[in-house]
Amino acid sequence: MGKILNKTEASKKSKKPEQASEQDSTVTENVAKVYLEVYRNCKLGMENIKAAKPQVQDQSLIDLFNQQYKGYETLAKEVELKATVEDKQLEQPGILSKAWLWGEAFFNALKDKSASNFAELMIQGINSGIINLTRLQNQEKGQANNEILVKLMDQYQNNFTMLKSFL
Repeated sequence: MGKILNKTEASKKSKKPEQASEQDSTVTENVAKVYLEVYRNCKLGMENIKAAKPQVQDQSLIDLFNQQYKGYETLAKEVELKATVEDKQLEQPGILSKAWLWGEAFFNALKDKSASNFAELMIQGINSGIINLTRLQNQEKGQANNEILVKLMDQYQNNFTMLKSFL
């Protein structure tokens, strides 16, 4: 009696070897894109928190920033591990991105050091991250393992919910 194949197995068996290797190569590239984008977003979130935290005077917001930082850091380490196992290269966010974040936090703190202002800045960063990840998700259309991407999206949603109370 024959084995029942799932869709992935069936599509691989029906394709010529060169087609299967092209598809495998595309999936590998897509996984690398997802890892890189999630890693970059985690690192930027961490940098944003590091830039804003010294200016914040509200201890409960500082505690929330610490919690969010740990979440980004944990996910970044998970991506690093997966990338290492799969022999993928990750890049740190560029120096210009970091400088922009630090400058924005500094200048916004000069005009308004309220918890509400810092919560709003962080929410804007979260919205930007959600837009980037949603675009990537739409481009990939299931061609890459989006589990790690979904984890960051969930974290963004949770962070957003917690920051709303400071507005």
